[in-house]
Amino acid sequence: MEPETRLELSRDGRSWRCGDRGARPDAGVYLLIGSPVGHSRSPDIQNAALRDAGRPERYYTLDLEAGRLPILKAGAADLDLRGFNVTHPLKAAVAGLCDDLTPAAQAAGVVNTVKVADGAWRGHNTDIEGIATALRAIVETATGGTPPTRAWILGAGGSARAAVLAIKALGIGTCSVHARPGASRASFEAWIGSGADVPTDLRLHDWPTAGTRPLPDDALVVSAVPTGVVTRPSFTARGGGVFLDLRYGGSAGGDPGPRWIWRDGSSVLLAQGAASFRWWFDRDPSFPAMQKALSSRTG
Repeated sequence: MEPETRLELSRDGRSWRCGDRGARPDAGVYLLIGSPVGHSRSPDIQNAALRDAGRPERYYTLDLEAGRLPILKAGAADLDLRGFNVTHPLKAAVAGLCDDLTPAAQAAGVVNTVKVADGAWRGHNTDIEGIATALRAIVETATGGTPPTRAWILGAGGSARAAVLAIKALGIGTCSVHARPGASRASFEAWIGSGADVPTDLRLHDWPTAGTRPLPDDALVVSAVPTGVVTRPSFTARGGGVFLDLRYGGSAGGDPGPRWIWRDGSSVLLAQGAASFRWWFDRDPSFPAMQKALSSRTG
């Protein structure tokens, strides 16, 4: 990623730093926040869309801890912050700081896209649309449009919630979620207990700590684990099915085997990125410009 797309927040949250110099963007600021974010291609695709639309705003990344989110919110006016995307591990924390949530964000209980206006944060979730769009395309390739009857999700973070809702939208009624113990799993269980609109038969399983667990035949599998988490050898492939790893580029886990139709998360990134742009600016972005920017960095 180009160095100038990485911003740092000053200690008081009132100004930006870019490398060793202060940064005062000429127009409104859009961001991806989370940790880590240095690998993300979001600046490439969003800045391509902004340029194509003739807009002066620019999109950056900001590596941020949850404890500094209130500082970011308090300084939004001084920072000329107009909106941002959210990635691991801040999606639930950001939802808690939003002044308003769209129906999609309410359904997921987590936020990955925020619009900033007059000091208020309005939270949205474009991950659901992005994952559903990618899964429909993969299923069309695999079966001509008929989805498998069951799905597996690896992980229980904010992206896993979006995957559950996307799977429900595809009409899949049986879903198994596999997760390690910890805060993300506890939050996921609380979300289910709150009455979330999930597939009829949704079951939560422990992540295997010894041996391996084979992926089921003819299933739809979504890997929703963060960058750096290894799914092998905890899960191994047998038979065949559809596999979507929400990570992309060098952080994706890799093809599970020749009988599987496997995709990394590039298509999800593009679909949710386009949905974010559409929600921020009330117009469609140039999808070809976004695709070209992504392929020039990952191809």
